[in-house]
Amino acid sequence: MLHQDEKKFGALMKKTCVLETKDWRGWKWPEISEVVDYLRRGASIDSNELRVPPARLAEFLKTKVPRRLGGFFRCDGSQTGAEPEKAFFANMLWTPDRLFYLRTAGRLYTALLSVADLGAGGDAASAEFLQKDRRGTFVF
Repeated sequence: MLHQDEKKFGALMKKTCVLETKDWRGWKWPEISEVVDYLRRGASIDSNELRVPPARLAEFLKTKVPRRLGGFFRCDGSQTGAEPEKAFFANMLWTPDRLFYLRTAGRLYTALLSVADLGAGGDAASAEFLQKDRRGTFVF
């Protein structure tokens, strides 16, 4: 069962196109949303329980996907010395159809934060990513 789960998750991550291009306009956002939901709920997509599977999270954090998403969702390039045009999410014109990005960001960072609480025996890789990634740190 676990082997099939690994294949399914890997295939799902490839479908996002985040690994193929740095340009967020070429990414498949419905698939990104599905990856985030998969991370949040494990293999049981129908469940409302927040249960981040450690193996999937570790696999996810080893790829460029969270870094590229972090770069997209970065709110302020001045902290990292990045050019202002790289803070795509913060510089978007806000229209109702773009709230999808906000919901995706909220679910992604909720999943990462849910396992990053080191005081509660959380995941060190998730905490390190949130604290130290150059594309925009998330202080908690």
